[in-house]
Amino acid sequence: MKTARLAPYLFVFLWSTGFIGAKYGLPYADPFIFLSVRIFIAAGILFIAARFMRAQIALTRSEISKSALIGLFLHAFYLGGVFFAISKGVSAGVAAVITSLQPVFVSILAVKVLGEKLRWSQFAGLVTGLIGASVSSLFYLVPPATALEAYVLFGEKVNTQGFLGIGITALGVWLVIRRTN
Repeated sequence: MKTARLAPYLFVFLWSTGFIGAKYGLPYADPFIFLSVRIFIAAGILFIAARFMRAQIALTRSEISKSALIGLFLHAFYLGGVFFAISKGVSAGVAAVITSLQPVFVSILAVKVLGEKLRWSQFAGLVTGLIGASVSSLFYLVPPATALEAYVLFGEKVNTQGFLGIGITALGVWLVIRRTN
């Protein structure tokens, strides 16, 4: 098997272990301190990688402010919420499922809470996103992979419905990525 064919499966494994890492570290640290340490480590690794590749690191003030705003929403609110939920007892598998459905939840809330109208094209985009297409369909394997990893590592229970969901998800992804000759 070529290395390039392994990349999507490596992606699923690495993305799912983020939830496992949160579950592992949160009994020992405040969720927001833990998340901050994680971000500083990632930034250090990226800085070293950029230096190793001799990449120029030159950002404009506008790029820095936009990145800071995106980081605030992505890390402080989105991941902060995930880490906080896991610290309060939400299982890693459930956290992974909720985050993978986040675009759908936000759209539903925008319609219900803000009274926004969901255009047909937006609805079609949400459904298309759920169905998945290229490597994105593998994203839906993250919650089942997380649930199985949490079962093995932490003894988190996976009930019959959970295993049924894992099977259905795996079948759906297989139907999308299988090759027909």
